[in-house]
Amino acid sequence: MKNVILKKILSGILLLAICLTLPGGLLACSPANIPEAPSDTESNSESNTTDQEESTLKDTTESTNEQDSSDETQSNEKTIDLYLIAGQSNATGCTQIKKFSDAYDWAPELKQGFSNVHYAGNSRSNGSEPRDRIIAWQKTTFGLGIDAAHFGPEAGMAKALSVYYNEESGKHAGMIKYAFGGSSLLNDTTGSTAKDGNWVSPTYQKTLPSSEVVPNVTGQMYRNFLAQVEKNVSELMEYGGYTSVRICGLYWMQGCANKSKPNEYELAFKCFAIDVRKDLSEIMKKYTGSDDDCGASKMPIIVGTISQTQNLTSASTESVNITFINMQKSFAKKIDNCYVVDNSAYPITAWENGTQVIKGSDRWHWNQADMLEIGKNVGDAMLYCAGITKTDPFPAS
Repeated sequence: MKNVILKKILSGILLLAICLTLPGGLLACSPANIPEAPSDTESNSESNTTDQEESTLKDTTESTNEQDSSDETQSNEKTIDLYLIAGQSNATGCTQIKKFSDAYDWAPELKQGFSNVHYAGNSRSNGSEPRDRIIAWQKTTFGLGIDAAHFGPEAGMAKALSVYYNEESGKHAGMIKYAFGGSSLLNDTTGSTAKDGNWVSPTYQKTLPSSEVVPNVTGQMYRNFLAQVEKNVSELMEYGGYTSVRICGLYWMQGCANKSKPNEYELAFKCFAIDVRKDLSEIMKKYTGSDDDCGASKMPIIVGTISQTQNLTSASTESVNITFINMQKSFAKKIDNCYVVDNSAYPITAWENGTQVIKGSDRWHWNQADMLEIGKNVGDAMLYCAGITKTDPFPAS
């Protein structure tokens, strides 16, 4: 009994000594109060995540702990850079997997998962119920779209990010996705996503007539996105053992639902860019207990253009797409710290001899090879915008 008491005293002294030697008190962008993991007697409903999610996250993070740099280990500091994905179906992941072996040849890590590039989120479908496809924190693999037979930009992004985030460097990245097929940035309250809402942000909502604002519909996807980020960040802190995070960028891939209204879309997106940075900033300040918002207020936003040949239902449809794409490209000059990845040249359909010809997975979504390349382009852009790489991926205009 005396030995047990003595061991507890020595452990307490050692813990106090470690805390006193940490540089500068709280780490940059570290949570002010990290909640303790629930005890075995607590129910799942009282926890921020399920037992399965907790186990997955622990397995993922523990497997990479041993590869962290010695400096990080000695200071008990474990950091992760976060990359966010939002929008509609080409963000959600509706590209059909035609041949797994081709993807594994392109990036072998997609089979077992990129060791230091993690993923969590909800890839929502506007099809039949259930629409949610919630993925707990795990290594980034193939098939993280609306189901295991589909994927989105996260696969190619992981390949690009893994150049910097890998076992050799000891650096960690996390991707958080909340995206919904068929969703609208404008205040659409009908159609396949009617009961699930839209991406209207608070500032844009103020420009709308009050009679058009539908409670629990207008802006519901925007609010769900913020809740998804907050939930997944909380899991990293509570179960992943991360002591600090940095918000490195948001990939916004949306527009097909609104391409006939480019002027209204421009107003809505300018409001969205302001609001999403502000609201993410407030969320992250809760974790730091200070004015440190983990980079959220200056978060780079990378906009992906729609395809010039998306759903060509007539020869004139292409001009509608081109007008919308040109509006999207203007964001780089009109919105601070906003960049545009030009996806327009990747074909989805063609209009040949008065008939629509499918080039993508279907008339709305890119094919496997193109989506992998698009994702990699986005990942390269993210690294540049985060200040990690120096090679500018954006062509001079």
